[in-house]
Amino acid sequence: MDTKKSNFYLVIVVIAIFVCGFVSCKDKDKTYEPCRVYGIVTDETGEPIQGAIVMLNGDSTVTNDNGQYEFVNLMIEGYWIIEVRVIACGVLIQTPVSVFLSSGQSTKCDVQVVKYCDFYLGSSDLYFLVDIDGVIETDTIQSFWIANNCEKFVVEWRITSNTEWISNICETSGTLNECEWKEIFITIDRNKLSNFENIDTAIVHINSNMGNHELRVIATTFRW
Repeated sequence: MDTKKSNFYLVIVVIAIFVCGFVSCKDKDKTYEPCRVYGIVTDETGEPIQGAIVMLNGDSTVTNDNGQYEFVNLMIEGYWIIEVRVIACGVLIQTPVSVFLSSGQSTKCDVQVVKYCDFYLGSSDLYFLVDIDGVIETDTIQSFWIANNCEKFVVEWRITSNTEWISNICETSGTLNECEWKEIFITIDRNKLSNFENIDTAIVHINSNMGNHELRVIATTFRW
């Protein structure tokens, strides 16, 4: 490489270093004007959510009766994450959204929270350990629970089983209001189970207007 080319590249490098240093100093010395961000927190139907916790840059606030929140005098700019926390039927729902804030400007950022809604079982299996001779006391009654964690929605449910050794299900149909749960008791007949050291399995069907579930009932017999 000749001397002229070397000097040319050296000049380019020096200019680049100068420009980068100038920009760095400019950003370092930059002053921010207070900015503001505000908005409304709603659910999936558009209804405002009162009492939602809204968090930004280590600060937090709570929405008012109209679902409104506000952060003022923020000395920041650029992209930031606003996180909204709502508790629905005992379940914590966290909703993060990205917002761009400009120095000295007010920014509106509405947040829609989609609440988790489901009809579910407390367990997928129910176990019985039964002495078929009745020498020792063993449980022939066990329970499970069903729950509706949907707000503003009523679940209609029905339980069916065609297994002979399940002698009784305390309730076989009903409704669950929002955020309601119910314990269901199942009784088995030890005399109708299989012989010594066997495992009997039955399926209990739980059907509803929110979907269908299956509960596996397992009875293990033994002789003392």
